Amino acid sequence: MKKTISMLPLLLLLSLGILWGSGYVIARFAVTHGVPPFGYAFWQSLGPAILLSLFAIKENPQQVIQQPTHWRFYLICGLIGIAIPNSTMYFVAAHIPAGLLAVIVNTVPIIIFPLALFCKQETFRWSRLVAVCIGITGIMLLVLPHDFQSHSSFGWWPLLALISPFMFAICAIFISRQRTTQPNALFSAAGMMIASTLLLTPIIITTHSFYPLWPPFTTAAW
Repeated sequence: MKKTISMLPLLLLLSLGILWGSGYVIARFAVTHGVPPFGYAFWQSLGPAILLSLFAIKENPQQVIQQPTHWRFYLICGLIGIAIPNSTMYFVAAHIPAGLLAVIVNTVPIIIFPLALFCKQETFRWSRLVAVCIGITGIMLLVLPHDFQSHSSFGWWPLLALISPFMFAICAIFISRQRTTQPNALFSAAGMMIASTLLLTPIIITTHSFYPLWPPFTTAAW
């Protein structure tokens, strides 16, 4: 009896890759056409927060009522997993190519291995250490100056971009340590997005970074 092979996982993987990769290009276009980085980060949190909350309410209204017990988890993850790394990415996006930003941000696996070792969540293996060293060497060739007399054409912005993957890695370590008490993925995602939105709100107010999204829409607004 032949087993049917579902194409859905492959399609989802390809869709995620396209969305994730195009996000850097879209972010660069937005912040170079008048959208403040904090304002962009705010909408990137608020939009998903609303949609995910609606899905969470539909799935289990009773669990939504119990969510305040998880707000410490949401606030920490919303800060180090969304608000800080996303805002950093959008500030840097205006100063380096989208492709370089994508390469730097996706160094999370390289950063997370030594952090996991330090937190005793991973066992030491020479093969992994060698892979991490090769990855770090490649990143340094991209971001460091090519000679000792001058800075690279992108200045210190590529190094600043490393804040994002470092924060993502710390968030992953924190989530792993809290896996016995955290809610399911849908409620965690909704809570983190809500927390990030709340954390960014006073920042966009004090820095006057709010970007209105109502008609008539500019190209950047779209």
